[in-house]
Amino acid sequence: MSTKTLPIATLVFCGWFSGCHRATPPPSPVTAVQTPLPVPAVVEPTFEVETGFRLIPFTEMNVFPADSTTANSWRAEGEEFLSTGKPKCYLHTTQSTGNGIWRYDFRFEPDPALTDPLKLNSQNTGVLFFIQEPHAIWPASIEVQGRHSEMGQLRPNGGTAAVEFQDLSAVRETARHPVGEWNSVEVVIVDGALTVTLNGHVIAIGQPGPLQQGLVGLQAEGHRIRYRRLRYASSTK
Repeated sequence: MSTKTLPIATLVFCGWFSGCHRATPPPSPVTAVQTPLPVPAVVEPTFEVETGFRLIPFTEMNVFPADSTTANSWRAEGEEFLSTGKPKCYLHTTQSTGNGIWRYDFRFEPDPALTDPLKLNSQNTGVLFFIQEPHAIWPASIEVQGRHSEMGQLRPNGGTAAVEFQDLSAVRETARHPVGEWNSVEVVIVDGALTVTLNGHVIAIGQPGPLQQGLVGLQAEGHRIRYRRLRYASSTK
């Protein structure tokens, strides 16, 4: 009996044995790791002053109040005017203007500690038009609002009567750039009426008010802010 079953047992054993030594599959090909290319920096097109416009240099601006508390509040960095935001003050022109077109860019400097969306939207500045003397915080003027959530709205300061204006809030929401990015503003003045354009879109259309001529001022209101390319073209209408 054992002589007849030996070949079968041997075959079974060999099958088991060969099953324990299966051929090792070839290794999978190694995929090369691609190193991500660096994101190129955004290069802005060269800025050229438009025909009929004049750039207002930092040297032609004064700070109010002009005392030791504001000595370091504003400074020039290349073409930009940088404000620490504190204390409350404003950088103003020295020549009174009326009808014409003002253009400027501004942006809030990013604050890593500021992440609350409500606080981001409340970062504040503004440009004062038709500033009347005596200077004060804030002087009689009409402000083109720079507060992020109200950008471009018109508001009175220093006891000036409010002006009626059409506020295109839906357009503002799509035209406005995020905090930290440049926003470009154009203000057209005709006999005291201001029309405000933000990044190429009209967002506020004002009616004439009691003020029609005066100085122009850039506000510091507690937040680091940069202005650049402040320029003006005069007009008879």
